[in-house]
Amino acid sequence: MRKTIDKKYVDGDLYAALQYASNDKKTDERMYASGINCNVKRAYERMAATKKRFGKTGCNVAYHGYQSFQAGEATPEEAHKIGL
Repeated sequence: MRKTIDKKYVDGDLYAALQYASNDKKTDERMYASGINCNVKRAYERMAATKKRFGKTGCNVAYHGYQSFQAGEATPEEAHKIGL
């Protein structure tokens, strides 16, 4: 079952993906949440504005990647650096 997304959000799927990716429990209270050319706190706002500007509000314009490591293979700092 999908969570209800507030109507103020232009793209509920984008909002949900960003919320999932920056979850405090997964990112050590967002210590390991970063953006490239994008402020993490304003990521949704900026991405939604770009989608509207270019008329891409109904299609995929972003992908969420995953990385995983064996226990002890990388520290959280190393894993974050690799992700960036």
